Amino acid sequence: MERKERGSRETPREHSTVGRITSQAAGLKDGGLALFLKENRGPQERVSALNGLSRVYNILLLLRGLPTEPIKHPRTARLRSLKMYREDLDQLLELFQGKCARVTISDERYRYESFDDMRKHSGSRIDKLDIQGAQPGLHFLVNQSAQVKVTDHTPSTAITFNELRAEEATEEADALFFRIKDFLSAHQEPQVRMRFLVLAIVLAIVAFGGLLLFVSRKEAIGPGDHVPWSLVVGTFGLVISIVPLSVAFNIGNYLTLETKFNSPSFWAKHQDAFAAHAVTATISAVVGGVVVWLVGHFLK
Repeated sequence: MERKERGSRETPREHSTVGRITSQAAGLKDGGLALFLKENRGPQERVSALNGLSRVYNILLLLRGLPTEPIKHPRTARLRSLKMYREDLDQLLELFQGKCARVTISDERYRYESFDDMRKHSGSRIDKLDIQGAQPGLHFLVNQSAQVKVTDHTPSTAITFNELRAEEATEEADALFFRIKDFLSAHQEPQVRMRFLVLAIVLAIVAFGGLLLFVSRKEAIGPGDHVPWSLVVGTFGLVISIVPLSVAFNIGNYLTLETKFNSPSFWAKHQDAFAAHAVTATISAVVGGVVVWLVGHFLK
């Protein structure tokens, strides 16, 4: 059998044989080579089959050596609660305007030309914010809501989140995405306010200590008797510890169009929340005291 020079053309018959060999070789599995040769019983056909298989193998090696391109998807990131003042929001807007051809600012009601326009129509406190850039496409959303189902048998639960997402999978969009993400990450609130958590733990320890002392003495409270101080301290401390515990974990977004210098202090910003927790704690303390007195009276 003549040897063909490298690069010579295959005859139609050989091309058909190679095509058949290639299609069969594509379906080979473990131990498939023996079955492959067994099906081609003639010696001449076996030689042709091996030559065709060798060519297919060389092609597969060449294809394996070619660089593969990963599939790119638009990037997205969920962010924790944010704390941003006017100067921070201006810097964020400058990042969008520096790279995007068009930038729009809106909330759930209106679209604005600038933050000054937004403050004029909606006030200084921002509850919803939507900054959208085009070319490259990037979207930043604050206090967005979504319905989430934990299982198929439970009802949907509404969650609120902040999100930064790219609208396209390009190098320009990725570069701007990471730059803005780093900027926003520096303004994220902590997951827990440690000083309030420590205060809640201290109050809870004092409360349990007072209640334990009251139980160990086995004191009964009857009509006209003074309430033991250990019971007062225990009940009051346990109820009051709810206030700093709620403040420690109840962390939401705080975005304002006021500068940091002109913004109210921490206590002024959360005075409504503190008042609500204080009222709840007072009512709980009164109810708890009445319950304890009744229990002590009937167990006397």
